[in-house]
Amino acid sequence: MNKWLSARVALVAACMWVLFSATAFALPAMWLAHKGDIRIWLFGSVHLLPPGIEWRSEILESALQNADAVYFEAIVDLEDPGADAREAMGKYLVPSGSRLLDLLTPEERELVAWAAKEVGAPVSGLNIFRPWVAAEVLTTFLAARQGFDFAAGVDVTLQGEVSRNKLRAFETLADQFAFFDEIPDDQQIAYLLSTAKGIQKTPDALKAIVANWAAGKPEEIAHNVADDLGTGGSTDDILLHRRNARWLEELKTLLGEPGDTLVVVGAAHLAGDGSLLDLLEAEGLTIERVQ
Repeated sequence: MNKWLSARVALVAACMWVLFSATAFALPAMWLAHKGDIRIWLFGSVHLLPPGIEWRSEILESALQNADAVYFEAIVDLEDPGADAREAMGKYLVPSGSRLLDLLTPEERELVAWAAKEVGAPVSGLNIFRPWVAAEVLTTFLAARQGFDFAAGVDVTLQGEVSRNKLRAFETLADQFAFFDEIPDDQQIAYLLSTAKGIQKTPDALKAIVANWAAGKPEEIAHNVADDLGTGGSTDDILLHRRNARWLEELKTLLGEPGDTLVVVGAAHLAGDGSLLDLLEAEGLTIERVQ
């Protein structure tokens, strides 16, 4: 490990200690994209959070109150946030008569089985799913074990406060799962193995993402997500870049009239090359970081 990487790890570890040892005050990154009287506020979210993090600022509150429309990636069933996910995931099973572990080498099977046991997920349950679903299940079980809660996440929290006439979504949860399923099988397996290895070698990776989010470090989040996916190539294109491009088309419909719009999407979509910010800037909007 080089000295720079060691320093980064030490810094993140220090942030994590502060963030997860007591009620913490976060200041996540936020931007304003504007052109004349057209203002689009963009706030990077984290979908799961531990309780006790204060992440709401005056700038965010003002944007939320004054927005003519508030866009999220997808609308969540607030009565049962996991209901749509459970229904959609039931569609993404391995072919009848086969098992997920049959797609892996003996060493890979051992790794995935170990990771499942480590986070408390039944291997028999994983065996029926496509590789990307199994990876998501492992991550969800790990997050729950570490105290993260979907109901405490940015999206669910804010969606509960936005009036129905202002609430907008770029896609549905079913759309999101379909995007994952577009990933080639070999890269799905790579994603699963990367997730299992992460549980083994860097079990605090999710905490690191939240620490960087809380500290307002979008570029570090881009590195975290790249490490988490562990595949690159078409996976990044499908899960990030293509979706950003689709969202841009929706936002372009707002450019004909003055007004305020708040966009709340996963922080990774606002970081790195090809981010939603880059695409808006290419459309002639001025981008300013406001937080």
